[in-house]
Amino acid sequence: MDSDKCKVLLEVIHLKSITKAAEKLGYTTSGVSRLIQSLEEEAGFPLIIRNRKGIEITGECRELLPLIKEMSRNGQKYEEALARIHGIEIGEIRIGTSIRNYYLWFAGIIADFQKSYPNIKISIVTDNSTKLLKSMLSNEIDLCLISKRPGSYEWIQIAEKPIVAWLPASHSLASQASFPLSMFETDDYISTYPDQETDNSRLLEAHGIKPNVKFTSTDSYATYCMVDAGLGISLDHGIIAESWKGNVVIKPLDPPLSISLGLAHMAKRDLSPAVSLFIKFARPYIDDIS
Repeated sequence: MDSDKCKVLLEVIHLKSITKAAEKLGYTTSGVSRLIQSLEEEAGFPLIIRNRKGIEITGECRELLPLIKEMSRNGQKYEEALARIHGIEIGEIRIGTSIRNYYLWFAGIIADFQKSYPNIKISIVTDNSTKLLKSMLSNEIDLCLISKRPGSYEWIQIAEKPIVAWLPASHSLASQASFPLSMFETDDYISTYPDQETDNSRLLEAHGIKPNVKFTSTDSYATYCMVDAGLGISLDHGIIAESWKGNVVIKPLDPPLSISLGLAHMAKRDLSPAVSLFIKFARPYIDDIS
């Protein structure tokens, strides 16, 4: 399989549309169709199915997908290495981030990097830490700024931050030095990003706590406002609400809980030249903030 064809196929699968993939990659729709047909002829079976929902992959394609991703990535690494030999820095870096408080800081690193390496394209993806790490391990993104998760990857520590309780100012324990974790089983709990594997859900589960979920939201600030209104209690990263103003009392937990924040990437031997260059460039910024 040709690495360029693999890249086209992956974009078709990602966008679930030949037309959208063609527009994004600068091909004609018929040109993308011919590339897919060529790959299917090489494989000896269909790779995609066209239906009313768009594009679906076949079972055979699903089995080959990890190798297709690897071939596409190796083709990119080859092009970047070849360009470097000729004295030109090119490439594409796909970065995932889940920590909104670090957006501005991280954007500054990217801006400084672009001044030195304007021919390296960078794209940002936002999601929760679990999903971003899964995307990185399946080679859909190159590195991610997340809270630490189990897995086989390289880790650059940025900070260790507490998980804290958010209480209405009227709560009976608002004046106490800390908030018992066990109270999340009895008090009305406002769950942020329900049915997702978040730091909150992971830590509560690890301590055998089944929260008394009364309300849910899909935005941390919405949860904060609901706590402010006296609808219940919640918990989140200690850094999330640092700049927010309201009648929310923030308390350390008993027992204390914390999470590690950092930059995750694959082993150096698996990185493209552009990604390796970015990590080396970003390291002094990380050391300064750590």
